[in-house]
Amino acid sequence: MSDRGMMKWNAFNALLAHGSNVKKMMLNRTRVEKPILSSDQIEDINLKLMVAVEEEREIQVAFYNKGFILLAEGPIKNVDVYSKLLVLPDIQIRFD
Repeated sequence: MSDRGMMKWNAFNALLAHGSNVKKMMLNRTRVEKPILSSDQIEDINLKLMVAVEEEREIQVAFYNKGFILLAEGPIKNVDVYSKLLVLPDIQIRFD
């Protein structure tokens, strides 16, 4: 009887490649479209940020990044209006 050598592992390699494609497909299914805020919602967020800065409160922010809604929390270190940047201890969030 002849040994098939490395040929017997080819099917296993195909399954590994398929598994990574399945993970990518599942990740893409969880993506969401960028939410569009109304002017009232933007005004409400601005007021809450102003109060949090004045009273040095910790905040929790939900923000959109490349198809996902992410959460960050902590005290506000800086709000740069000109470059549209909200700076927390661990992250800088650009707002449009």
